[in-house]
Amino acid sequence: MHVRTGPSGRESSGDVEIFRRLATSGQLYLLSPLLSETGAPSLKGMSDLQCAATLLLVPSGLATDLGTALGRARVAHVWTGSAASSLAAAEAIAADLGVGVARRDDLDEPAGLDRCLAEIADEHRGETVVVVVAESGEAVVEVTVDGDGMARRPWAGSVG
Repeated sequence: MHVRTGPSGRESSGDVEIFRRLATSGQLYLLSPLLSETGAPSLKGMSDLQCAATLLLVPSGLATDLGTALGRARVAHVWTGSAASSLAAAEAIAADLGVGVARRDDLDEPAGLDRCLAEIADEHRGETVVVVVAESGEAVVEVTVDGDGMARRPWAGSVG
């Protein structure tokens, strides 16, 4: 952290000094509880300030069975790999929902799937998107991505 001389003439972290002055002047109501015992800014215990992205991982074999369930999820976009089965399923889902579809070749690589999902999530903060995967499966998996990482669970709207 950059240390500089504050208005009082003593050395202090510029950011800490600004937060401390605003908090003690009553001008910084939202950040004043974030100051630690030493007066330094602290985000410990705070949740992610960005909205989470929700990715619905749909096995290509289930795509035709989802119908209205995905419509209720208010899907913003559909992503897919380049495998023929997942591409056809993604195009059908996108057409049913009236949303766009995009292809990423790295969605077909299991080793890089989490990295790929994180990149898709960064583009869709606060939204729900469908990711059609070529792998077989019996249920849709909901992946929530936020500042704390990635969490997977069965999707509540799933038909499988």
